[in-house]
Amino acid sequence: KQGAAASEATYRQLKQGSAYDASEAEVNVLGYSLLRGGRAVDAVEVFRWNAAAFPASANAYDSLGEAYLKVGKKDQAAESYRKALELDPGNVNARRALEKLK
Repeated sequence: KQGAAASEATYRQLKQGSAYDASEAEVNVLGYSLLRGGRAVDAVEVFRWNAAAFPASANAYDSLGEAYLKVGKKDQAAESYRKALELDPGNVNARRALEKLK
């Protein structure tokens, strides 16, 4: 309700030593909930946190790319999809998205 910027501090606090599930998968669910709920700008921020917290996750970068596309940031989307492919060369979604962006 307070937006992504205000939520980042709460996210970081909950992630440290809390029983709250701040796993890559759970944070991704939150991002998609925002994205589907018409809050794409906030979703970008949540996916950005997820990619920073889980830098080896191709899925985190793939989701970030999708959110960037939703807000019209094609260059950032392409960068995220390239990172997803670097981490997982078999990522079909990232490969298709990059081909569409060309």
